[in-house]
Amino acid sequence: MLYISFWKISLTNFPGESFIKRLLPVDEAAALVSAARADDTLRCVSSRDLLAPYEQRAYRDHAELCAALSTRGIALTVDDFVGESCCNPLEFARVSKGNRLLVVDCNFTFNPDSIHRTRGADETLADPPERVVERVSRPFRINAESVACYLFEEAVT
Repeated sequence: MLYISFWKISLTNFPGESFIKRLLPVDEAAALVSAARADDTLRCVSSRDLLAPYEQRAYRDHAELCAALSTRGIALTVDDFVGESCCNPLEFARVSKGNRLLVVDCNFTFNPDSIHRTRGADETLADPPERVVERVSRPFRINAESVACYLFEEAVT
């Protein structure tokens, strides 16, 4: 089984005594994902409930990272993180013999188009009009070039 998580790991992912972590080239990670999908052994997990209404930001971040990965040859969608009736929790993943965890990480860059604009609120007036703050867009974007894939495997002793 190949589990995939974006950004996060949990101590429950490592039930054994020792494991190996290695940085994979993106093309090697893409081959692992493709092979696991073909074998029906691909399970994406998340520390956030991507289907919950209060997790819209986490959903957007996952969707944005999926899009960034697709430009690098790794085909994933947010739907891959969803099981039959819920989002697959991160705690499902167990690094053990035959089970590996691929953690995808990246950097974020400032989006200059996200600067807040304000209208009104002229403080020099005795009775200033109501101040309106308008958020143009998200302040940070995923930097697709910074994607890093870390593979966790059980250590062979």
